[in-house]
Amino acid sequence: TEARKNYLKVLELEPHNAQVYYNVGVLYQKEEDFNNAEIFFDKGIALNKKFLKNYLGLAKNYESEGKPNESIKVYKQALKLNPNQTFLYLSAGDFCLKHNLFQEAEELFTSAIGINEDHIHLYNRLGIALRKQNKYDKAIKNYDKATKIRPDDANLHYNQAKAYFFDGEKLIAISVLSKAFK
Repeated sequence: TEARKNYLKVLELEPHNAQVYYNVGVLYQKEEDFNNAEIFFDKGIALNKKFLKNYLGLAKNYESEGKPNESIKVYKQALKLNPNQTFLYLSAGDFCLKHNLFQEAEELFTSAIGINEDHIHLYNRLGIALRKQNKYDKAIKNYDKATKIRPDDANLHYNQAKAYFFDGEKLIAISVLSKAFK
């Protein structure tokens, strides 16, 4: 309550401060007052469309309210205005993975790889989205690309082994899994 009072005083002095709108939104969110949180995130977005925290706060707000489709809309709005932000694709894609929206996750991670071809987490997450859709060959190829960038990453080998295993290639899965242990 005290923090909110102080932030509101700051907004009286700096009514165009998008960061402070985000901070107040987060405070309301923590109190599970999602309506007021949404109001502050929306005001922050209206003030500065490039300040991504308000989009992320609003997407999380909708998620907390059990409105995943609204969250996706917010992520897509943010991506439309900030198309080169890899972490935004990761955030949106991870949200989709969490909510079993695997096709949407695949599209997001694929788009992000088009922007940043050396980001192993994008290949890893894309591989997960593909594996969850039983697209094992494509998943394995993405893990291959990631392991060429970072051959010593145990998580990549582990996830690739899972794709081989679910594809029925158990001997290859064991071989790849041994790389993860090494």
